[in-house]
Amino acid sequence: MTTLAIACQRDATLVFLDTETGERLETLDIAPEPHEACFDAERGLIYVSHTYKSGWYFQNSGRASLISVIDAETRKVIDVIDIAPDHGPHDLQWDAATDNLYVAVESGEGRTGAILMIDPATRKILDRIPVDAHGPHWFAITPDSAKLYTANKETPFVSVVDLVGGTMTARVEVPSTEGIAALDDRVIVAGPVFSGADRTEANGLFVIDTAKDVVTRFVETEEPVTAVHATASGRLLVSEVPASAGPEGLVMRDGMLRIYDSGSLELLKRLPIGAGALSIRSTADGALAFVANSGSGTVTVIDVNGLSVLNTFAADGGAHGMAVVA
Repeated sequence: MTTLAIACQRDATLVFLDTETGERLETLDIAPEPHEACFDAERGLIYVSHTYKSGWYFQNSGRASLISVIDAETRKVIDVIDIAPDHGPHDLQWDAATDNLYVAVESGEGRTGAILMIDPATRKILDRIPVDAHGPHWFAITPDSAKLYTANKETPFVSVVDLVGGTMTARVEVPSTEGIAALDDRVIVAGPVFSGADRTEANGLFVIDTAKDVVTRFVETEEPVTAVHATASGRLLVSEVPASAGPEGLVMRDGMLRIYDSGSLELLKRLPIGAGALSIRSTADGALAFVANSGSGTVTVIDVNGLSVLNTFAADGGAHGMAVVA
């Protein structure tokens, strides 16, 4: 059985669902503001970042410094990694090739935003790689595990990190960025930043050549786009997040999932999803994909090859990061 673990930001829970039936297998209470999640297949562990004490990127009551470690089999928290004095952990990814856990953290007093490299065996920080940006958020690791690219929200460039040398080596100029994914020879990053404020830039996807670290193409979209995910089946999935600024903050409306051929970037289909889709994951074979709709508190299940919506499962409030546990 394949299980989906969903970090639900507003309710401070990690919800475990059966991916075939949507049956809720467990609801685990965890620390406030769970944000992103990833699965360590070597150890059977789920890592969840806790980014803020409350709120979101542009409006919060202070940054947190915690990463929860959850046993995927017992569905219990077995440890908490405290990354202080760093704070504001966002995206985190376990890289099977190097057996490292990478975490993006925000800047602090006298410290620029950075990528932390953590040893999953000892849960100790091995390295801190500055990326010269306030808020590195999502990031993408190239298939050869040699380079990492950070999407830096409002900072007008993508940072390029040499993971072998442990240094930032380049900036790729873009207006501002959201989700990001790596293909064989390209990195795809969504922009501009999703803030609810009026912007003049076109919405779309920047295509970065990873050999030269330059933007070679821009694919425009009708609506703002946030999450970007590449599947093993040769599809690129991108979430549209239509929203507007209201008196009490952002008002998010139901969006669409854009499915592209990852080679040509031809748009194959647009499918209806929920509101505020901030994370996308897929199964190892790329046949199924899952879209976490933070505004709706749901997960949309996608037949990637059939280009159709299979189901919508209920999660908890603020469904955000996900881990697929096989």
